[in-house]
Amino acid sequence: INYKIIRRVYFMNMISRQLFSKAFIRPTKFSHFYFSSLSAVKYDQQVGIFPREREGLNYDLNFSLLEDGVTSVGDSYRNARIPLLTSRLPEKIKDGKVTLSSPKLNGKFNMVESGDTISLDEFAELKSSQENILSSKKDLFIEDAGLSSHYASRVGVRIITQNSATALLIRKLLIPIPDRKIDHRDRFNGWHNDERWRTSNPVWNNGKYEILDRPVESKGSRPIAAFIGGEHDKLAIQFVERNGTIVGADIVAGEKVPLSGIVESISFATSVFVNTQNDNNIALSSCTSFIQNNKTYVVIGTNNENMNELTKKKDIEIYSYYGNVFSTDGVSAMFNGFIGANNNNKLNNDSYSNDIPNIIVDNLSTHALEPVNMVNPVDTLYILDSKASGKNTLSKEDAMKKIAEYVDNENKNEIIQKIFANTKVNIINSIN
Repeated sequence: INYKIIRRVYFMNMISRQLFSKAFIRPTKFSHFYFSSLSAVKYDQQVGIFPREREGLNYDLNFSLLEDGVTSVGDSYRNARIPLLTSRLPEKIKDGKVTLSSPKLNGKFNMVESGDTISLDEFAELKSSQENILSSKKDLFIEDAGLSSHYASRVGVRIITQNSATALLIRKLLIPIPDRKIDHRDRFNGWHNDERWRTSNPVWNNGKYEILDRPVESKGSRPIAAFIGGEHDKLAIQFVERNGTIVGADIVAGEKVPLSGIVESISFATSVFVNTQNDNNIALSSCTSFIQNNKTYVVIGTNNENMNELTKKKDIEIYSYYGNVFSTDGVSAMFNGFIGANNNNKLNNDSYSNDIPNIIVDNLSTHALEPVNMVNPVDTLYILDSKASGKNTLSKEDAMKKIAEYVDNENKNEIIQKIFANTKVNIINSIN
């Protein structure tokens, strides 16, 4: 027996084990995210510990980002703690508020659609560039939330950004949802039919097993995704189709795009998605709903400028800005809040926002409305048209045609008739 070789192999194994331990196993200040502190463990016991997750490193989240086309090179935080987000702001919070120079909340933007105003190849190139930007070494802030205050028509949305201020601002605008375990597979409706993870069930039939696909279509958890980043002002949207049906949308937005433009693109994407996927609802973007004398009113064609005119009216209660979802039972708010003037005392006490600071940019901020799940069906619908002469009441037939133009889906004509059967429709040239 060559004892020299045995001793040499033994000592080499000891050295390699110690080097492995020192390189890959180390104590962390986030000890409550680990199984236990490792400081008292001997090196020869520290060879393999898995998983090594911590705040900022979540395997399920990172796998889901990969499905979105983004590689988390730095840390990634999903619905991060407020103190963590505020610690990344360029200015310190004072008295619950902070003034920043960016991101811009309102301004001009130009939204283009893949396959319509830009080609499919142009969007693919833009999205690939955006994915590369977000896959840099910077940390990512992911907001997973909902759109539509009523559960029956709720749509999942994911915001991916490298700017903590954007995450804080947009959190007030989206509908909060319960925290659930992330499944990287289930972004779109019908995800179980993806060849990569299609599940099949054996069924005993006529003396033999037959493999049948799962009959119930699985619902996607985040069909709408917005990728925000990069020093550019491009805003583009592409609808994702499976088997000829729209199952979601990708939105690309540069950091120079105002938040109002991003919200408009999300509202548009959600409207198209709901009108495609839900037989019992219709959704409209660029519309505002409010309550007056216990009656529900809706204005189609609103934007940030004329919405602020509604905010100034003291005898009404704003229910939802930017978009609404309609059914025979009533109206649901698409968003949780809106962008408005910071000096409006009526808006500064955001009950839902808790300890989210008031981020002020150009005297604007985001405000939480915390809408109820649903309000009464629409009593009166106003359509803004700057070319109209005063106020014109439409006949029932003309009203249904006009609403159908905004919905832009022939399959929804019958449900439009039911939802707006008792609604008065007027064309107006201004909110005043």
